[in-house]
Amino acid sequence: SLRRAAALTLAEIAKHAPELAQIVVDAKTVPLIAPLVTHSDAKLKRQVSKLAYRLDISSSIGLNDEYIAI
Repeated sequence: SLRRAAALTLAEIAKHAPELAQIVVDAKTVPLIAPLVTHSDAKLKRQVSKLAYRLDISSSIGLNDEYIAI
């Protein structure tokens, strides 16, 4: 899905440097991805979890470390 691809792409960008992760956050992506952690698509939830972990926001959007499988 497009949402999965977008989450994966942003996670891949953010993983390279803290500055890049901050750019992703500054682009106001957090309010857009936060609701997706409860989506019925398990693959999408996994990609969103990876992105949240890379952005260091996983706990603030309700994810625990056990769910994030990187």
